[in-house]
Amino acid sequence: MNEAVENAPALGRRSGFLALLLTYFGSAAGFAYVRKLEWGIAFALMPLVVMFIGGRLGVTSTVGGYYAVMSIWALLLIAGLVLAFRAARALPVNATPCWYNRWYHYVWIAAICVGVTNYAVRHRGTLFGYDMYRVPSTAMQPALAIGDFITVDARESTMATVHRGDIVTYVPQHHPDQTWIKRVVGLPGEHVVVKGNDVEIDGKPVTEGWALVREPVAPGVAPFNDITLGPDQFFLMGDNRPHSEDSRYTGPVPRDALRAKVTAIWFHYSPDTHSIDTSRIGPIAAAPAR
Repeated sequence: MNEAVENAPALGRRSGFLALLLTYFGSAAGFAYVRKLEWGIAFALMPLVVMFIGGRLGVTSTVGGYYAVMSIWALLLIAGLVLAFRAARALPVNATPCWYNRWYHYVWIAAICVGVTNYAVRHRGTLFGYDMYRVPSTAMQPALAIGDFITVDARESTMATVHRGDIVTYVPQHHPDQTWIKRVVGLPGEHVVVKGNDVEIDGKPVTEGWALVREPVAPGVAPFNDITLGPDQFFLMGDNRPHSEDSRYTGPVPRDALRAKVTAIWFHYSPDTHSIDTSRIGPIAAAPAR
């Protein structure tokens, strides 16, 4: 390998634009282009480390913490772009190439960077203990509205104890490719009876400490309006009772289908009015029920 490098033609002038482009899509590839692969590996790993620390400490599940982690990510990207560009300009013409200074090495290095980053982002709930979603329906109004961007706490320690009133994300059995958001109303072992908009638990009315849409519930078959939950089952309902497909119609949700607790709205953009509503940004505290 050393002989191949020694016999390889010297590097021509490095293009600052190409260094920027490669670094943007895969930092390791951009830095490899300017003979600093180890720097590229460091800049590829640092954002993932920041996400891991922020998620596992619960920082990313808060509005301020989320913006702080995203700001650090952006600063690392900018710093990488600047350093790669400056390294390209500073590298002398006819410099001795490293073993990875061939175009095909840049391709596979960039592919690994992109693949690892995409995998980490898609599985951030499992890997880092937090996740993000955009609310697409009215089922949880007024607590959550269409256009809310939320962050959730998916840490095992958080999900070990689920309380009545928590807003959670879960994977519905009849839509395993989707993630839904509902509020926990019934807990394992309880007898749940739903009468219109109201709920009874073990024969006692529940005073729900959260705002509910209490329009008349549309007529229809709700096969699970009267059910006793198993030892690992939860009864989930939307706050917009007349317009929510929830446990009344789809049945109780097993514990292993729960994914995270909703903790904050970090942004809101209305697709109807095409406007930003900063008043909706803030933490979401679980409302206790009596």
